[in-house]
Amino acid sequence: MSKNYKYNNLEGIERFGSDISTQLDSQLQTHLPSSIEHIPLEHHKKRDKDEELLAMLFSNIPLSLLGELIASLIFVKIVHITENIFIEKWLYFEISGLFVQLLVVLMYYNRDNFSKLPYLYYYKISLALTYINIACLTLYTFNNNTLIISLGIVYIALTSGGSLFHCYTKNTHIFYIASIFIPYIFLCLAQGGEFIFIGIGALIYMVVSMYASNLLYFYLVQSLELSFIKHKRLNKIMRFRELLNRKQRSLTLQKNKQIKLEKELLTLNETMLAGHQLLSQKKQETLNILDIAYNSINEVVIKTKETGEIIKVNDSFFKCFQLSHHENVQDFVRYFHSIVPQHHPLHRFFPFTPHCFDADFLLQTLDNKTYEVHLKITHNKENIWIINEITEKIEQATSKDHLMHYDELTSLPNRHHFYKTLQTYIEESKQSNTLLAVIFIDIDYFKMINDSLGHQYGNQLLVYFGNLLRNTLDNKDYIARLSGDEFICLIKNLTYKSDIDSTIEKIQKALKKKVNLGPNTISIQASFGVSYYPCDSQSENELISRADSAMYHAKKKKTEYYVRYHPDLTKENKQTHQMGTELKNAFHSKLLHLVYQPVFSANAKTIEKLEVLIRWRDEAPPSSFIPIAEQLGFFHEISLWLMEEACKARITLDKILTSPLKFTINLSTSQVQNPKHMFQLIEIMNHTGCRPEWIEFEIKEQALSYMEYTKMLISIAQKHGIALSIDNFGTGISSLSLLKNIPFDTLKLDKQFIQHAHHEKKGQSILASLIHLAHQMNSRVCICGIETKDQLRQAQKEHCLLQGFYLSKPLDFISLSKIIGKS
Repeated sequence: MSKNYKYNNLEGIERFGSDISTQLDSQLQTHLPSSIEHIPLEHHKKRDKDEELLAMLFSNIPLSLLGELIASLIFVKIVHITENIFIEKWLYFEISGLFVQLLVVLMYYNRDNFSKLPYLYYYKISLALTYINIACLTLYTFNNNTLIISLGIVYIALTSGGSLFHCYTKNTHIFYIASIFIPYIFLCLAQGGEFIFIGIGALIYMVVSMYASNLLYFYLVQSLELSFIKHKRLNKIMRFRELLNRKQRSLTLQKNKQIKLEKELLTLNETMLAGHQLLSQKKQETLNILDIAYNSINEVVIKTKETGEIIKVNDSFFKCFQLSHHENVQDFVRYFHSIVPQHHPLHRFFPFTPHCFDADFLLQTLDNKTYEVHLKITHNKENIWIINEITEKIEQATSKDHLMHYDELTSLPNRHHFYKTLQTYIEESKQSNTLLAVIFIDIDYFKMINDSLGHQYGNQLLVYFGNLLRNTLDNKDYIARLSGDEFICLIKNLTYKSDIDSTIEKIQKALKKKVNLGPNTISIQASFGVSYYPCDSQSENELISRADSAMYHAKKKKTEYYVRYHPDLTKENKQTHQMGTELKNAFHSKLLHLVYQPVFSANAKTIEKLEVLIRWRDEAPPSSFIPIAEQLGFFHEISLWLMEEACKARITLDKILTSPLKFTINLSTSQVQNPKHMFQLIEIMNHTGCRPEWIEFEIKEQALSYMEYTKMLISIAQKHGIALSIDNFGTGISSLSLLKNIPFDTLKLDKQFIQHAHHEKKGQSILASLIHLAHQMNSRVCICGIETKDQLRQAQKEHCLLQGFYLSKPLDFISLSKIIGKS
């Protein structure tokens, strides 16, 4: 009954566990991912049971081996008095068997290196050999009653403990009990007497031990199965709990999302309400702004019904028609009809709808005002009349057309008008078979005057020059201003080219009169270039460009104020522009360099000054490229570079000098006429650290004709402590009368005086007179152009400064430094 009850309890527990397992499996299979591998429970049971039994077996083997070893040693100790050699040999076999078991145990615990070995199989074999070896003890105790009794006690001791250690292998343990006791039972029965009862007792003990071993094995297996079921259920419960937790987290997340969504919906609702309020506010503001704009626009807006009743008007309505806000706007209809011509459609239709669609009208009223009227018909059959007065616009358009064809400053026709007129004149000349002259006129030094006196006086000069041309030429002659200081004239119906000479002479005569520009009184000059249709070209653009070329040639020569175009000018202009381009490239590529020509004392031994000269090509003298640089407008840039390099050279040279030495720098006429250039040169001198007493400026004699600018230049130079000298003196006729008004330091005589003085007494007298005159004005004199020994001898008699190729050619800086270093 007890056994069945236990079985029933076990079966009940297993059924209960099976029911729970079935429910959990169904839940897990429903909710867990399909990718999880489901292994049958029976397979899990068998595999887990074998592995667990094996582990439990090997965990108890060391104690079992120790017990067997102790029992074997005790037995040997008991029977050592027999001096039986077979028992000692048996002990060796017994210990060998135990060692084999120990080796199997060690192999199991090192099973990573022996993963494919059947450990349980090897253990059973070693255990069976040990048991058979133990059973063989029976053979050694035959006819020895004491050993038989001792052996029975040892067997009982071994098997009673072995049930606990070897029950994990049921069949092996039963075989172990049977192999020990069956030979012993037969031994006892064979001895007879009281040993028969010992044999029967051993038989009973053997049966009970087998039963106990079998029962222990059964309960052990049941216990393991229940343990496996428990762990399996616990794992499933844990997985189900994890599933529930995941579901709970998912529900919590969904709930949080729902709460967040509700908050967002509430926020969106509040935002929409606020937006609606803001929209209403903005709408009202927009209506207010539209109302303000409605009343602010310049156009008159009149809103009428289909029946002609005026509903609303803006503020411009009252301003345009000079009505008061208190007047009845309905009376405006009668006023409007009174100023609209009767033949005009608006006289009949306003303020009613004249059409079923929008319409535009141009209205010229009886009071000489012009209006644009736009009718807009709305969907509610209301009319919006937009009336815009364009009287002023029309007047401005007329004025704009005038500005489009005439120069605003001089009121002369402009370039656009000129090209149209030129085409017309060419057609007329072609039909009449006469010559047409194109005169290109440019004011000399206008840029200098404009920069020095200011744009205000420059504009006054342009107006004056335009009026001068208009008053000088005949009414039939055409005058236009192209741009800047460029003017152009068209003279038609000519028979000969020389017919134009009298016209240009009249202009030149008119230019001799001085011009008052504010506090300044100046003289102006102009250069003229002429081309003829059809002789020089039949193309409008070529006629203009060739007249421009002729004018450019006249400006370049400076001795001819009037030049007719001829084919050689084109070639010459191309060469000039080509050389100008090469010079500009050379300057930017730093191919220009400076040389220094000494100015000696009267004994021709001491260097008093050094004239700074610029060089480009060895075969190109400065007189060939400096005028080109001036004409193309980049000479001032070159002069600034020259000033900076000269100042640096003078500072470097000061380290080896033992006495004062000036650098003389030439100024062009354009630089003399523009004080800004002078200030820029002085600024460079101060920036480099060059002292003013080291520098001396040279101006050409031709610059004396611009007395106002020359005096201004001298004043600026003296204020900064810079000396001034006059170069090439004697090439002009009016120079003597101008010298008394100019304080200068050195007078450099032109080379013609020394060239004539050494073989002409008259030349010697002139030279002596000039030197005496300069000395009277407390000025030093330099005789230039000494090229022979005789000229040097003659010049030394005058006790002046000396300069010329015979004394020294221009030197580069290295050669100059060597000469100064030696001296």
